[in-house]
Amino acid sequence: RFCELIQPGTNVHVTEAHRMNQRILYNFGVLTDIFTLLGKEIHIDGPLAEEYVGLREIFQRSFLLLTAMARSNDEVKSRLYDHMDKLLEVKGAVAEMATCFTEVFNGSQDLNLKITADQVKKTVELLLVHREEASELIDMLKAIVKVEELDLSLKRNQSFVMTSINQYRHALDPSGVFFKKECTSQRIQLLCDRQRVRE
Repeated sequence: RFCELIQPGTNVHVTEAHRMNQRILYNFGVLTDIFTLLGKEIHIDGPLAEEYVGLREIFQRSFLLLTAMARSNDEVKSRLYDHMDKLLEVKGAVAEMATCFTEVFNGSQDLNLKITADQVKKTVELLLVHREEASELIDMLKAIVKVEELDLSLKRNQSFVMTSINQYRHALDPSGVFFKKECTSQRIQLLCDRQRVRE
């Protein structure tokens, strides 16, 4: 909440970035400290998972703070993108990580155009393992293929996503229903609005 302004509406609270507080945290090196924390190779899944409940919560809250710091902040978004490969490997906070990168790519056309096929593939691979976080990961992929603020779909990124999804289609859709030929148009529509597409 330190990085956000909460403006109450009639029934809705609109969250906005608190630029001054974002800058204070950034200047004090909080972003670098979080990258260091999240970059530690700690196996918090598996047989000892219960012993790492507290650490998992720290990772989750770290991504929530990164999301708040990235809101409407191109400098933070760029730093997060630079660490994307390592952050995709963080265990125990997949939903929060995906929400964070959804914020990074929202309205960031330059970053959308920098993303690589390998980064998209890693995101789709996370879908295979973390089905319970599927909605957050799909939101992240949607932010990658379409710049919502400009109503602009990126054909290059669409191709990355569809290639990765097709590569793992049997694991993602064991019944084969979603990947029938007659469903192709629905698959494309789920990824983006085809009215405006950029190569």
